[in-house]
Amino acid sequence: MPEEAPASVPDKRRWGWAVALVVVLGLAAVVGWLLANGDGAEDVAADAAPLDFADVIRTDLEEVSEYDGTLGSIDGDPVQAQTSGTITWVPEAGTTVTSGEVIFEVDGEPVALLAGSIPAYRTMTAIEEVDAVAAGVSGTVTAISEEGTLLEQGDVLFEVDGRPIVLLYGETPFYRSLFDASSNLTGDDVAQLEQALTEL
Repeated sequence: MPEEAPASVPDKRRWGWAVALVVVLGLAAVVGWLLANGDGAEDVAADAAPLDFADVIRTDLEEVSEYDGTLGSIDGDPVQAQTSGTITWVPEAGTTVTSGEVIFEVDGEPVALLAGSIPAYRTMTAIEEVDAVAAGVSGTVTAISEEGTLLEQGDVLFEVDGRPIVLLYGETPFYRSLFDASSNLTGDDVAQLEQALTEL
């Protein structure tokens, strides 16, 4: 008759499983107790620093440098203006300004760039009134040259009572009538008339 296996082998295996089960249950009980009391979580929360929040702003980086200095002109600066006031406009840096164009504005008034070696030391403006052309006769103006007509010596400026008034060059105005050739042949006005007739 065959011999039966000893009964101690299955019992050892059962005891091993039983011990393992007890260890797992013990660990589960410890973890459950810790979670239930919350001591670990509260200690971690108590030790952690409070969180600070800040708004995120998107902007451009800017760097500003300040220097002490005195406003003035550079020695030999070719750009000069005799106008005093506040500069209210300048062209963009790098702009090429040619003669006749506005180089800057002073108190809102444009300053034109004019090339030359002599600075503009006095105010020059357009003539508001045309100098009067005098004639040594009285009467009614019956004809006049068209506006814009270029007149030269010998041309008719206008007519008075139908008689033409001729343009003659000279510094001495005709203050007398020169019809009487026997008595009116001397004087600066006569010499000027003779010169004009010679040129004509």
